[in-house]
Amino acid sequence: MSNKIKRDKNHKNEASVFDAVRFAQLLSHRRQQLGLTTRQLAMRANISQPYVVALERSRNGVHATKTSAMSPSPTVDMIARLATALQMSANDLFIQAVRPAGKHVLLFMEDDMVTSLERARTASTKSATATDKTPQKWLCAGGPVAHDTLKSHNCLSINLHRDSNNAYKPKAITASLSNELSRHQANISGSDIGIVFDETSSLMNHVNNPMSIVEFEHDWKQVVTDATQAVGAFAAWNICVYRIDNLLSLHNPAEVAQDLLRSHDNVWSARNKSITTGTSAAKRLLTLVRPQDVSAKSWSAHTNAVVQELQISA
Repeated sequence: MSNKIKRDKNHKNEASVFDAVRFAQLLSHRRQQLGLTTRQLAMRANISQPYVVALERSRNGVHATKTSAMSPSPTVDMIARLATALQMSANDLFIQAVRPAGKHVLLFMEDDMVTSLERARTASTKSATATDKTPQKWLCAGGPVAHDTLKSHNCLSINLHRDSNNAYKPKAITASLSNELSRHQANISGSDIGIVFDETSSLMNHVNNPMSIVEFEHDWKQVVTDATQAVGAFAAWNICVYRIDNLLSLHNPAEVAQDLLRSHDNVWSARNKSITTGTSAAKRLLTLVRPQDVSAKSWSAHTNAVVQELQISA
């Protein structure tokens, strides 16, 4: 096996992110509860009034626009100062200012009996933990999802435009995602969203650099997080769809599958009308991509080792 697939071994550790909207709402509510103006709060905390105003800018779910900058992320020292000024415990304020990071999920499909969007909605509910957010809005990028399906699921359509030179360009895709989310900003700002990237897999059979797609998955979670935060939304579920036929058409599907498992937080397996998540889904994927020159017994042992190393949740 290539050494390349050994990276990101610990990427599945639970992470937290600063929740600018929640922090702004809490800051504004507590300030008004104490009868303080932004200037008075700033004086108590020994910080500037514009900084307080900037922190509260996100309270209605609106972050950056063409005329305003992104709300700042306060340091631990700043949170401590604000907590003292607001007569709160710094620990309580900090805890309420963070939330679990969104999930980057690998959804691999063995058939199209049910659309990827419907499967994603089902699986996100099935595999959600007590701290996960249920998406208030869904977006779907490409793929064979009919207009009626999008409408019935209250799902917005986005198109990650590409040039026609048959090459996959991560920078262009990143810019396109930002533009598309900006187009829907009025509908998704302040919301927890789920995004289904349905065209990812089919692209592998149409571009001349398919491994660039696999490589880019290691950065894709941060790309989506940044793009959604820029429009005041939170990507609760970032779901990349791969069809098994597309994976099997590649030069080394076993290595690609393992690399994809390492670049995602969880994996879902879909066939017929059923959805399998976590460990079982990962084992199913690895079983399907077993190299012909490796025995089933040896591959089973290797699969168990990979799943254990990745610490994939059930």
